[in-house]
Amino acid sequence: KIICEHSGIVIENSIGQPISSINSGEVFYIRQSEDSNIIEDFVEITLQSTTYQQVSTKLRIEIIKTNTSLTVIKNVIELDPNYFNADPTTDNAENGTTRAINLIGDYLSFTGLPTNSETGEPDYTSVNIEVMDESYFKFEKDINNNTLLFTNIKNKLGSVLVKIILPNAVEITRNFVVKYPINNSSFVKLQIDNFEEVGTGGSAGYVYTFAGKDSEPQSITDYYDTKLLVGKTYSFYYLLGEDGITQEYSSLDGILTTLRKDSSNNSCVTIDGNLIKVNDYSSDPVILRFVYRPIDTNDNTQVIYIYIRVFFERPVVSISTDNVGFEVYDLSTVTEGITIGDTDVTYVDAYAKKQINVTLNPSNITTNPTITWNAGPGDNSIGRYTLAGEGTVNGHKYREFSIESGGTIRLEFINDYQAIMTVSGISDEVIKRTGSFRFRIYISLSQNYISEFGKNISSEIQTSVNVTVLQATRIGAINAKLFNNKISFDIRNMSYNSTSGVFTQNNTVEFNYSLVEAQNYYGEVSGNGILIKDVTYSIGGTDISVDEQALKNGKVKITVNRITGSYVDNPTYKLILSTKDQKSVWKDGTWVTIPYATTEITIVIADGKTNPFEIGSAQDLRDIADSSKYSLALQSKYVLIKNIDLSGENWTPIGTVDNPFTGTLSGRYQISDGNYKEYSILGLKINYNNSAGATSTAEKDGYYGLFGYVDKNAKIEYLKIYNYSINISTYKN
Repeated sequence: KIICEHSGIVIENSIGQPISSINSGEVFYIRQSEDSNIIEDFVEITLQSTTYQQVSTKLRIEIIKTNTSLTVIKNVIELDPNYFNADPTTDNAENGTTRAINLIGDYLSFTGLPTNSETGEPDYTSVNIEVMDESYFKFEKDINNNTLLFTNIKNKLGSVLVKIILPNAVEITRNFVVKYPINNSSFVKLQIDNFEEVGTGGSAGYVYTFAGKDSEPQSITDYYDTKLLVGKTYSFYYLLGEDGITQEYSSLDGILTTLRKDSSNNSCVTIDGNLIKVNDYSSDPVILRFVYRPIDTNDNTQVIYIYIRVFFERPVVSISTDNVGFEVYDLSTVTEGITIGDTDVTYVDAYAKKQINVTLNPSNITTNPTITWNAGPGDNSIGRYTLAGEGTVNGHKYREFSIESGGTIRLEFINDYQAIMTVSGISDEVIKRTGSFRFRIYISLSQNYISEFGKNISSEIQTSVNVTVLQATRIGAINAKLFNNKISFDIRNMSYNSTSGVFTQNNTVEFNYSLVEAQNYYGEVSGNGILIKDVTYSIGGTDISVDEQALKNGKVKITVNRITGSYVDNPTYKLILSTKDQKSVWKDGTWVTIPYATTEITIVIADGKTNPFEIGSAQDLRDIADSSKYSLALQSKYVLIKNIDLSGENWTPIGTVDNPFTGTLSGRYQISDGNYKEYSILGLKINYNNSAGATSTAEKDGYYGLFGYVDKNAKIEYLKIYNYSINISTYKN
């Protein structure tokens, strides 16, 4: 808002029209009205914001008294449309002529000029004019005709400063506008720079014609649509002209008055000068509004406008997979249905199926790309890869490729960007020759989008995944780290609750096992590590329990819980360790499923009656005669499980006349049915000197040997004694 309380001051725009307000960037002029009294000293003018009245500034204008004054009647030069040219350096006149405008009368009015002594008229040639930019027009004095002229008027649109110097040395500067008489708004168009597609507007191209001269509507339903790339900056310019004769301008300043040049969403798209900056993606289109009015009017209802609706192009820049390479096992070498440990995950799912996930960069794209998956040669691939079939199974699309050297690659798609891959039937000869088989999965993405130069282009991006195919190996043998695959529980060391019938102490034994001789699918020993390692077990009844957690860790932990039936009739149990993985073999005219490897462990409950107590040390041998440890010691059955060395001790014979040995001692140990091993006793020494009289039962009895006295029902069998000596000094009575 322009406030001046002095009645003799007139505020005008650039073409001499009175105004009381202006917009930012516009020029206004201050003059004394013709009918006002002489203004003394100075006047003050206040500029005040219409929105924030507390924001204002004051201008102090001092008065210079002179007898010469100037009135600018008109400061707009209209070009002749008949001679408008695309080249702004050409004259706005017929070829070979120069257009000139007489400034006296229509444009400028002077008072107080010196008079011509001959004619008595004002001497207009006493006025000097400087045109600050002669690329628009030039100034000439026509002395013969006593007038002032603008000549060489060019087809260049815009504003130029003109300095008018009066004879009294007063300088007055005005802005003169060269304009085109816009009767049809199609004279003004907007072009996005560098765009190769040029059309008439809308989705057909990237030249946008302004709407008709009319009030800017409150809501626009007629948009021009365009697609711009996120993250790009576009320059634009204006095309001024008709019938294919246009000039390019980066700005309309001085040509049209800007009322609005903005974006409906500045966080996504901004207009900065003649740049459109696409900062971020928006799911909703952003409206760019360009609104202008002719420079020779203050009527904001007479505007030309264009609304551009921006949609966003966010194409795929790159694609990648979660792994650039991985190993997969030949599906035909992995048994279906075998789970890993106590999980529900099968070896097939874990090792013979691989999910390939494709990631797009960026992820929130606007294009609708096409993804194609193919198989092709790897580092040591042999033969060609042929698309053998494609279709839909269980609601999922699939593609299947055959390998010339033998084998099939199958891709089952979860969606366009995820696939489950399996490989089967790879030639065993290929595996043997190279140790593995390698190939690649090639993933290609094709898309169409509008480039940063406005061209509709097609692009293709590719990535690949290296795949190494292995044959699944499994356990060839289970090696129980146990003597003769046999374990014995000694009932003499176990606590038994006769009421509950349960053993409570010394009833657990633990030993390790190892997996050896990795075999491939064809039963051949393979150098690769064992894939399918799970071991399971079987044992009849509930008398014996096996710790399953320990079994997973390479240990067998056996606990004797009870003995079913008579306590005195202790049985022998069979623990079978076997692989979870199984194979089919042809037996007796039919296919039989059996584990790849088994081992049998004999569990014996040694009670000295049904099953002999085992002698594995000199102390075990001494305990035969120790009824204090076990009341039935002299009546029980025993068997050697090792060679026993008695060297270094003076042996006390087993059994006396009063307490003879009535049991069994065997040197033959049964390893398995029909398979025995015999053990011996070494270094037996007996030295007694009883010349002073007998002091021990043996001495009194006078019987010396490994045994002193045995009952007629006793049995000593398969027993050899080596390197023995018995020395008795004297014998009395």
